[in-house]
Amino acid sequence: MTVYKIFKYLAILIGLISLYFILRVLFAGNDVIVDSADLQSSIVSPFLYVGYIVLFLTILITIIFTLKG
Repeated sequence: MTVYKIFKYLAILIGLISLYFILRVLFAGNDVIVDSADLQSSIVSPFLYVGYIVLFLTILITIIFTLKG
C-alpha cells in the first residue's frame, strides 16, 4: 500500500468523524448548546479535539516531509 492510499483513507476517516460531530452540533441547536455547559463539553469538545488532532498531524507530516526532502 502506498503512502498516498494510506493518507487518502486517513483523510476520508477524519472527514467522516468530523461530519458526525458537525451534524451533532447542528441537530442540537445553537441556543441549547449556549445554555447548557454539559452539552458544550459533550458536543463541542470532541469536535475541537478532532481539529487539534488534524492540526498536529499536519504539522508532523510537514516536518517529516521537509526533513526528508
